[in-house]
Amino acid sequence: MSIYIAKTGLVAQEKQLANISNNLANVNTFGFQSKRVEFEELMYQNDRTAGNVSSEDQRQASGVYQGTGVRVAATNTDFSMGQLVTTDKELDIAIEGKGFLQVTLASGEMGYTRNGALQRNELGELVTAQGFVVFPQIEVPIEASQVIFDRDGRVYAQMPESTDYQELGQLELATFSSPEGLQPIGRGVYMETEGSGAPQLSIAGEDGSGEILQGILEGSNVSVMNEMIAMMDAQRAFEVSINAVSAMDEMQKNANQTLKA
Repeated sequence: MSIYIAKTGLVAQEKQLANISNNLANVNTFGFQSKRVEFEELMYQNDRTAGNVSSEDQRQASGVYQGTGVRVAATNTDFSMGQLVTTDKELDIAIEGKGFLQVTLASGEMGYTRNGALQRNELGELVTAQGFVVFPQIEVPIEASQVIFDRDGRVYAQMPESTDYQELGQLELATFSSPEGLQPIGRGVYMETEGSGAPQLSIAGEDGSGEILQGILEGSNVSVMNEMIAMMDAQRAFEVSINAVSAMDEMQKNANQTLKA
């Protein structure tokens, strides 16, 4: 029994180390939000309930309960802002505050991202580095000499032989009542779930959403120092669980030898 309890600790710390490794691997990924593993204890074996009357007609003040180990309960995402990095590229944007850019996935479903490293595809549409089209769809004429993003998400372009700027459209930001419930699908994109609630769409800077900054990208919010400390803690916990397995194996070997004698 004890070996299997220790095994749950090994499995849990293995997942913790995998999560830490993923965070550290993405320390330089724009728009990456670090993840945190949450643990919970498994069910208990109830040998005696507190308050029961013993054979001596005495009421027991405490019970006897045997824990059965641990498991990963959830992987939560930290949506605090990462460091803002100036790139001076006109199609790079960052969200200063809450909110996500909306993108249309290959399946036609809506995805949400904070990675604002935008580009123009062959049709002139604003897309992410992965090719997902930004929604609402905005087309930038190929001949445009300059593109400007206002803090409220309005997009303008300067056309050749003109001093005026043509308004191309306006970005909308999506916020969620419980962003921790969003499902990560990779490439910096999240999808809505029942846990996150439906998106609330708004113009940047309104209804609690952040503002758009041009020529800037949001870096990863991973703290290397915190992750290294968490890695050492997980490593020690893993070693302790291994020692528990070894101790129980040694005890069982000694018991077997005693029975054979």
